[in-house]
Amino acid sequence: MLSVFLFGATGYLGGTVLTDLEKAGVYDITCLVRPNRESSMKQRKSAILLGSHSDLELIENACARMDIVINAATSDDLELTRAINCGLRRARESGRKGLLVHISGTQLIESEPTGKLEDVPKVVRADVAGEIIASIICPGVIFGRGTGPFKTFSSPFPNIVRLALRHKQVMYAGDGTNIWCHVYVQDVSNMIMMLIKVNLDAKEPAGFERFYLHGAESGEHQKLKLSIELGTILHEKGLVLDPQPLAVPADDSRAPSWANRTTARCLANRARQQLGWTPMLLLEDVFETEISDILSTVRCEITGS
Repeated sequence: MLSVFLFGATGYLGGTVLTDLEKAGVYDITCLVRPNRESSMKQRKSAILLGSHSDLELIENACARMDIVINAATSDDLELTRAINCGLRRARESGRKGLLVHISGTQLIESEPTGKLEDVPKVVRADVAGEIIASIICPGVIFGRGTGPFKTFSSPFPNIVRLALRHKQVMYAGDGTNIWCHVYVQDVSNMIMMLIKVNLDAKEPAGFERFYLHGAESGEHQKLKLSIELGTILHEKGLVLDPQPLAVPADDSRAPSWANRTTARCLANRARQQLGWTPMLLLEDVFETEISDILSTVRCEITGS
C-alpha cells in the first residue's frame, strides 16, 4: 500500500479528501491532528499523528516515511512547507514516490496583491530538479457540504449569511461588481484524487512537464447578484427586514470577509483537458439548498445545539 500523510483532515476540504482516501481502500493513511481534535477522528480508519504545524522536526520525519503528502490545511505557512519538502526529498532518496499535492487558492490572483511574486517558487524548482513531484491546486470559493469528521462548510458564504442575520440585511462591499469563481467541495477532492493517480502513473518528471498548477472552478458569481439572490431567500424566510442588499465600504465593520471584497477569476482548462476532470455540481443549481444548509449550521452555532 502507498502511504499518505494528510494535513487538514479535520478541516473542510481536507476532511472530504480523507473520506475519499479511505473509500479508495488502497492507501495507508496518516493524519496530523491537534490534540484538541483527536476525539473527532476516533471513528476513522486512518492513523493519527498528534501534533501541530509548528512541530517541524516531527513533520519532516513523518514526510520522509511517506509516498504522498497532501497539504489541505494551509497554503501560507512557509516553515511548514519547507519541512514537508525536506521530508519528501528524503523520501525520494530512500526510494519512495515523494509526491506532494498542495492546496492553495485563487486568492493568488485576486485583485489586491498580498505579497511579492517570486519568479520561480522553491516548490517548482524542487519539482523540476526531480527532488519531489509537486502539484498545486487553486480552488475558487468552495461550496457544498463536506464529508469530513469536523468542519463541513467553507467560510465565505456562511460569513455573508451570519452578517445578514446579525444586521437583518445582506451586506456587500463597494459596488458589488467584483467576481469570484467557485467550485463544489467534492469536485475539488475528485481533482486531487485524479491528480494523485496521474502523477503516480506518469514517467519521471522532465522540466516543467509534470508540474501542475491547476485552477479549480465550475463557474463564477458576481457579489452583487449573489447578494440580491441571498436577500430574496432570507427575506422569504423572514430572516431579514429588506430583500435588497446594502452596499457598505470595504473597510466598514459590516463588510463581508476578504473573499467577498475582491476579484479572483480562473478557468480550470488544464484539469478538464489533461485530467479529464468534470465538475459534478453547479452553484446556480443548488444555491438555495446551500443557503438552507448554512442556515441550519449557523443556527446550531447560535443555540449551541
